Amino acid sequence: TDDDSAGFTLAETGGETRVYETGSTDTFTIVLTSEPTNTVQFNVTSVTTSEVIATTSSVTFTAANWNTPQSITVTGADDLLADGNTTNTVTVSINTTSTLDPVYDLVPSQNQSVINNDNDAVGITAVPTYGSLVDETGTTTTYTVVLDSLPTGNVIIDAVSGDTGELTVSPGQLTFTPANWNTQQTVT
Repeated sequence: TDDDSAGFTLAETGGETRVYETGSTDTFTIVLTSEPTNTVQFNVTSVTTSEVIATTSSVTFTAANWNTPQSITVTGADDLLADGNTTNTVTVSINTTSTLDPVYDLVPSQNQSVINNDNDAVGITAVPTYGSLVDETGTTTTYTVVLDSLPTGNVIIDAVSGDTGELTVSPGQLTFTPANWNTQQTVT
Protein backbone atom coordinates (compact mmCIF):
# COMPACT_ATOMS: atom_id res chain seq x y z
CA THR A 1 0.00 0.00 0.00
CA ASP A 2 1.42 3.35 -1.06
CA ASP A 3 1.42 5.86 1.80
CA ASP A 4 2.80 8.76 -0.28
CA SER A 5 0.67 11.51 -1.79
CA ALA A 6 1.44 14.25 -4.27
CA GLY A 7 1.55 17.67 -2.70
CA PHE A 8 3.76 20.48 -1.50
CA THR A 9 4.41 22.42 1.67
CA LEU A 10 5.01 26.16 2.04
CA ALA A 11 6.93 27.35 5.11
CA GLU A 12 7.54 30.89 6.30
CA THR A 13 11.08 31.96 7.05
CA GLY A 14 11.41 33.57 10.47
CA GLY A 15 7.80 33.14 11.58
CA GLU A 16 6.12 35.39 9.00
CA THR A 17 6.72 36.70 5.52
CA ARG A 18 7.06 40.49 5.81
CA VAL A 19 8.32 43.11 3.36
CA TYR A 20 8.45 46.90 3.35
CA GLU A 21 7.38 49.41 0.72
CA THR A 22 10.99 50.52 0.48
CA GLY A 23 11.60 47.49 -1.76
CA SER A 24 12.84 45.04 0.86
CA THR A 25 12.62 41.30 0.22
CA ASP A 26 11.70 38.25 2.25
CA THR A 27 11.46 34.55 1.48
CA PHE A 28 9.38 31.50 2.18
CA THR A 29 10.17 27.94 1.13
CA ILE A 30 8.48 25.25 -0.92
CA VAL A 31 9.16 21.51 -0.90
CA LEU A 32 7.34 18.50 -2.36
CA THR A 33 5.74 15.90 -0.09
CA SER A 34 6.69 12.94 -2.31
CA GLU A 35 9.11 12.07 -5.09
CA PRO A 36 7.67 12.86 -8.53
CA THR A 37 8.00 10.59 -11.54
CA ASN A 38 9.07 13.55 -13.69
CA THR A 39 9.55 17.33 -13.63
CA VAL A 40 7.15 19.40 -11.49
CA GLN A 41 7.04 23.17 -12.04
CA PHE A 42 5.18 25.79 -10.02
CA ASN A 43 4.08 29.30 -10.99
CA VAL A 44 4.36 31.98 -8.31
CA THR A 45 2.09 35.01 -8.68
CA SER A 46 1.14 37.95 -6.50
CA VAL A 47 -2.57 38.75 -6.28
CA THR A 48 -1.88 42.44 -5.54
CA THR A 49 1.21 43.52 -7.49
CA SER A 50 0.82 47.13 -6.29
CA GLU A 51 1.76 45.86 -2.80
CA VAL A 52 3.90 42.73 -3.26
CA ILE A 53 5.86 41.44 -6.25
CA ALA A 54 6.69 37.75 -6.61
CA THR A 55 10.36 38.10 -7.50
CA THR A 56 10.62 34.34 -7.94
CA SER A 57 8.13 33.57 -10.71
CA SER A 58 8.64 29.80 -10.99
CA VAL A 59 10.19 26.88 -9.12
CA THR A 60 11.07 23.48 -10.60
CA PHE A 61 11.49 20.15 -8.82
CA THR A 62 12.77 16.83 -10.17
CA ALA A 63 13.26 13.35 -8.74
CA ALA A 64 16.76 14.49 -7.71
CA ASN A 65 15.79 17.58 -5.65
CA TRP A 66 12.14 16.98 -4.64
CA ASN A 67 12.89 16.93 -0.89
CA THR A 68 15.22 19.96 -0.83
CA PRO A 69 13.31 23.14 0.09
CA GLN A 70 13.63 25.98 -2.42
CA SER A 71 13.24 29.66 -1.58
CA ILE A 72 10.60 31.91 -3.09
CA THR A 73 11.46 35.60 -2.86
CA VAL A 74 8.89 38.40 -2.62
CA THR A 75 9.54 42.15 -2.77
CA GLY A 76 7.60 45.03 -1.25
CA ALA A 77 6.13 47.53 -3.71
CA ASP A 78 5.58 51.21 -2.90
CA ASP A 79 2.00 52.14 -3.72
CA LEU A 80 2.20 55.79 -2.48
CA LEU A 81 -1.06 55.28 -0.50
CA ALA A 82 -1.17 55.81 3.25
CA ASP A 83 -3.09 52.54 3.60
CA GLY A 84 -1.33 51.05 6.62
CA ASN A 85 0.30 47.65 6.73
CA THR A 86 -1.50 45.30 4.34
CA THR A 87 -1.76 41.53 4.21
CA ASN A 88 -1.40 40.25 0.67
CA THR A 89 -1.65 36.90 -1.08
CA VAL A 90 0.97 35.14 -3.17
CA THR A 91 -0.38 32.08 -5.00
CA VAL A 92 1.76 29.02 -5.73
CA SER A 93 0.20 26.76 -8.36
CA ILE A 94 1.20 23.87 -10.61
CA ASN A 95 2.27 24.88 -14.11
CA THR A 96 0.31 22.21 -15.97
CA THR A 97 2.09 22.99 -19.24
CA SER A 98 5.59 22.29 -17.86
CA THR A 99 4.78 19.65 -15.24
CA LEU A 100 5.38 16.17 -16.67
CA ASP A 101 4.07 14.16 -13.70
CA PRO A 102 0.32 13.52 -14.21
CA VAL A 103 -0.29 13.00 -10.47
CA TYR A 104 1.20 16.39 -9.59
CA ASP A 105 -0.87 18.04 -12.35
CA LEU A 106 -3.90 17.55 -10.07
CA VAL A 107 -2.42 19.17 -6.94
CA PRO A 108 -4.40 22.31 -5.93
CA SER A 109 -2.74 25.70 -5.51
CA GLN A 110 -1.83 27.19 -2.13
CA ASN A 111 -1.67 30.77 -0.89
CA GLN A 112 1.04 32.42 1.18
CA SER A 113 0.26 35.56 3.21
CA VAL A 114 2.77 38.40 2.88
CA ILE A 115 2.61 41.53 5.06
CA ASN A 116 3.72 44.77 3.37
CA ASN A 117 4.66 47.51 5.85
CA ASP A 118 3.45 50.92 4.70
CA ASN A 119 5.93 53.81 4.47
CA ASP A 120 3.42 56.54 3.59
CA ALA A 121 1.77 58.99 5.99
CA VAL A 122 -1.27 61.22 5.61
CA GLY A 123 -0.33 64.90 5.73
CA ILE A 124 0.30 68.11 3.86
CA THR A 125 3.43 70.14 3.37
CA ALA A 126 3.18 73.93 3.17
CA VAL A 127 6.35 75.77 2.17
CA PRO A 128 6.50 79.60 2.36
CA THR A 129 8.46 81.65 -0.17
CA TYR A 130 11.79 82.70 1.27
CA GLY A 131 11.43 86.03 3.07
CA SER A 132 7.63 85.87 2.95
CA LEU A 133 6.65 89.19 4.46
CA VAL A 134 3.75 91.43 3.53
CA ASP A 135 2.89 94.95 4.62
CA GLU A 136 -0.21 97.11 4.68
CA THR A 137 0.62 98.69 1.30
CA GLY A 138 -0.80 95.59 -0.42
CA THR A 139 2.33 93.55 -1.10
CA THR A 140 1.86 89.85 -1.65
CA THR A 141 3.79 86.68 -1.04
CA THR A 142 3.08 83.04 -1.76
CA TYR A 143 3.45 79.61 -0.30
CA THR A 144 3.01 76.20 -1.87
CA VAL A 145 0.96 73.28 -0.60
CA VAL A 146 1.26 69.61 -1.57
CA LEU A 147 -0.04 66.34 -0.12
CA ASP A 148 2.41 63.89 1.46
CA SER A 149 0.75 60.74 0.05
CA LEU A 150 -1.63 59.60 -2.67
CA PRO A 151 -5.28 59.99 -1.56
CA THR A 152 -8.03 57.54 -2.49
CA GLY A 153 -10.37 60.44 -3.40
CA ASN A 154 -10.44 64.22 -3.60
CA VAL A 155 -8.94 66.22 -0.71
CA ILE A 156 -10.09 69.82 -0.17
CA ILE A 157 -7.90 72.09 1.94
CA ASP A 158 -9.19 75.42 3.19
CA ALA A 159 -6.72 78.32 3.12
CA VAL A 160 -7.95 80.92 5.62
CA SER A 161 -6.65 84.00 7.34
CA GLY A 162 -6.76 84.20 11.11
CA ASP A 163 -7.49 87.95 10.82
CA THR A 164 -9.06 89.08 7.53
CA GLY A 165 -8.67 92.73 8.58
CA GLU A 166 -4.92 92.26 8.36
CA LEU A 167 -4.42 89.52 5.78
CA THR A 168 -6.42 87.94 2.96
CA VAL A 169 -5.76 84.59 1.30
CA SER A 170 -6.43 83.50 -2.26
CA PRO A 171 -7.61 81.01 -3.33
CA GLY A 172 -9.70 80.04 -0.32
CA GLN A 173 -9.69 76.35 -1.19
CA LEU A 174 -7.29 73.94 -2.81
CA THR A 175 -8.48 70.66 -4.31
CA PHE A 176 -6.12 67.73 -4.64
CA THR A 177 -7.10 64.58 -6.53
CA PRO A 178 -5.41 61.20 -6.99
CA ALA A 179 -4.11 62.61 -10.31
CA ASN A 180 -2.55 65.86 -8.96
CA TRP A 181 -1.80 65.05 -5.30
CA ASN A 182 1.96 65.57 -5.71
CA THR A 183 1.75 68.77 -7.76
CA GLN A 184 2.34 71.88 -5.67
CA GLN A 185 -0.47 74.46 -5.58
CA THR A 186 0.18 78.09 -4.74
CA VAL A 187 -1.62 80.26 -2.19
CA THR A 188 -1.18 84.06 -2.31
